[in-house]
Amino acid sequence: MVLYFFHQILKNGKAPNDIIDLNPKTDYGRLQRLTQNDKNRNTLIQIMKDDGIVVMEILKKFSIDRINDDNYFVSLLFYMGLLTIKEPYLFQLKLGIPNYSIKTLYWEYLSTLTMNTSPKMDIESRALSEAITC
Repeated sequence: MVLYFFHQILKNGKAPNDIIDLNPKTDYGRLQRLTQNDKNRNTLIQIMKDDGIVVMEILKKFSIDRINDDNYFVSLLFYMGLLTIKEPYLFQLKLGIPNYSIKTLYWEYLSTLTMNTSPKMDIESRALSEAITC
Protein backbone atom coordinates (compact mmCIF):
# COMPACT_ATOMS: atom_id res chain seq x y z
CA MET A 1 0.00 0.00 0.00
CA VAL A 2 2.91 2.32 0.69
CA LEU A 3 4.33 1.51 -2.74
CA TYR A 4 0.94 2.23 -4.32
CA PHE A 5 0.80 5.61 -2.56
CA PHE A 6 4.31 6.64 -3.65
CA HIS A 7 3.77 5.29 -7.16
CA GLN A 8 0.72 7.56 -7.48
CA ILE A 9 2.75 10.56 -6.26
CA LEU A 10 5.52 9.85 -8.77
CA LYS A 11 3.07 9.20 -11.58
CA ASN A 12 0.69 12.12 -10.98
CA GLY A 13 2.81 14.52 -8.94
CA LYS A 14 0.32 14.44 -6.07
CA ALA A 15 -1.25 12.12 -3.53
CA PRO A 16 -3.99 9.89 -4.96
CA ASN A 17 -7.64 10.85 -4.50
CA ASP A 18 -8.48 7.28 -3.54
CA ILE A 19 -5.84 6.23 -1.01
CA ILE A 20 -7.06 2.64 -1.00
CA ASP A 21 -5.37 0.38 -3.51
CA LEU A 22 -7.78 -2.02 -5.19
CA ASN A 23 -5.48 -5.03 -4.61
CA PRO A 24 -6.63 -5.70 -1.00
CA LYS A 25 -10.15 -6.00 -2.36
CA THR A 26 -9.15 -9.40 -3.73
CA ASP A 27 -9.46 -10.53 -0.10
CA TYR A 28 -13.15 -9.66 -0.33
CA GLY A 29 -14.05 -13.02 -1.89
CA ARG A 30 -12.00 -14.94 0.64
CA LEU A 31 -13.62 -12.99 3.47
CA GLN A 32 -17.02 -13.82 2.04
CA ARG A 33 -16.20 -17.55 1.95
CA LEU A 34 -14.83 -17.52 5.50
CA THR A 35 -17.95 -15.83 6.89
CA GLN A 36 -20.55 -18.11 5.35
CA ASN A 37 -21.54 -19.32 8.80
CA ASP A 38 -23.19 -17.18 11.47
CA LYS A 39 -20.47 -17.74 14.07
CA ASN A 40 -17.65 -16.36 11.89
CA ARG A 41 -19.86 -13.54 10.65
CA ASN A 42 -20.67 -12.55 14.24
CA THR A 43 -16.99 -12.72 15.18
CA LEU A 44 -16.16 -10.36 12.32
CA ILE A 45 -18.91 -7.96 13.42
CA GLN A 46 -17.52 -8.08 16.98
CA ILE A 47 -14.01 -7.34 15.68
CA MET A 48 -15.38 -4.26 13.94
CA LYS A 49 -17.31 -3.11 17.02
CA ASP A 50 -14.37 -3.59 19.41
CA ASP A 51 -11.69 -2.55 16.88
CA GLY A 52 -10.04 -5.91 17.46
CA ILE A 53 -10.23 -9.13 19.43
CA VAL A 54 -8.33 -10.74 22.31
CA VAL A 55 -7.06 -14.30 21.75
CA MET A 56 -5.07 -16.82 23.76
CA GLU A 57 -2.83 -17.65 20.84
CA ILE A 58 -2.49 -17.51 17.09
CA LEU A 59 -2.85 -21.01 15.72
CA LYS A 60 -0.09 -22.28 13.44
CA LYS A 61 -1.82 -25.38 12.06
CA PHE A 62 -5.10 -25.36 10.19
CA SER A 63 -7.78 -27.88 9.30
CA ILE A 64 -10.93 -27.29 7.28
CA ASP A 65 -12.85 -29.22 9.98
CA ARG A 66 -12.24 -26.35 12.40
CA ILE A 67 -13.65 -23.54 10.22
CA ASN A 68 -16.29 -22.76 12.90
CA ASP A 69 -13.69 -22.45 15.67
CA ASP A 70 -13.17 -18.77 16.67
CA ASN A 71 -9.42 -19.22 17.20
CA TYR A 72 -9.09 -20.83 13.78
CA PHE A 73 -11.07 -18.07 12.06
CA VAL A 74 -9.19 -15.27 13.82
CA SER A 75 -5.83 -16.92 13.10
CA LEU A 76 -6.74 -17.15 9.41
CA LEU A 77 -7.59 -13.44 9.40
CA PHE A 78 -4.18 -12.79 10.98
CA TYR A 79 -2.26 -14.87 8.40
CA MET A 80 -4.21 -13.25 5.56
CA GLY A 81 -3.07 -9.83 6.81
CA LEU A 82 -6.60 -8.83 7.85
CA LEU A 83 -5.63 -8.63 11.54
CA THR A 84 -2.37 -7.68 13.20
CA ILE A 85 -0.89 -7.92 16.69
CA LYS A 86 -1.63 -4.67 18.53
CA GLU A 87 -0.37 -5.43 22.03
CA PRO A 88 -0.03 -8.10 24.69
CA TYR A 89 -3.14 -8.30 26.85
CA LEU A 90 -2.50 -10.00 30.20
CA PHE A 91 -1.48 -13.52 29.11
CA GLN A 92 -3.18 -13.11 25.76
CA LEU A 93 -2.83 -11.08 22.56
CA LYS A 94 -4.91 -8.17 21.36
CA LEU A 95 -5.30 -8.38 17.59
CA GLY A 96 -6.53 -5.36 15.71
CA ILE A 97 -7.39 -4.13 12.26
CA PRO A 98 -4.05 -3.25 10.67
CA ASN A 99 -4.95 -0.14 8.70
CA TYR A 100 -7.60 2.05 7.15
CA SER A 101 -7.66 0.05 3.93
CA ILE A 102 -8.54 -3.21 5.67
CA LYS A 103 -11.08 -1.44 7.89
CA THR A 104 -12.73 -0.10 4.73
CA LEU A 105 -12.74 -3.61 3.27
CA TYR A 106 -14.53 -4.87 6.40
CA TRP A 107 -17.05 -2.02 6.34
CA GLU A 108 -17.84 -2.53 2.65
CA TYR A 109 -18.23 -6.26 3.14
CA LEU A 110 -20.47 -5.87 6.21
CA SER A 111 -22.60 -3.20 4.53
CA THR A 112 -23.25 -5.41 1.49
CA LEU A 113 -23.87 -8.36 3.79
CA THR A 114 -26.43 -6.32 5.73
CA MET A 115 -28.16 -5.17 2.56
CA ASN A 116 -28.31 -8.71 1.17
CA THR A 117 -29.62 -10.33 4.36
CA SER A 118 -32.00 -7.65 5.62
CA PRO A 119 -35.67 -8.21 4.89
CA LYS A 120 -36.88 -6.54 1.72
CA MET A 121 -39.50 -3.86 2.15
CA ASP A 122 -42.10 -3.48 -0.57
CA ILE A 123 -44.00 -0.25 -0.61
CA GLU A 124 -47.36 -0.16 -2.35
CA SER A 125 -47.28 3.21 -4.04
CA ARG A 126 -50.34 3.04 -6.29
CA ALA A 127 -52.71 4.42 -3.65
CA LEU A 128 -50.24 7.20 -2.88
CA SER A 129 -49.87 8.06 -6.57
CA GLU A 130 -53.65 8.19 -6.99
CA ALA A 131 -54.02 10.44 -3.95
CA ILE A 132 -51.39 12.84 -5.28
CA THR A 133 -52.84 13.05 -8.78
CA CYS A 134 -56.46 13.54 -7.63
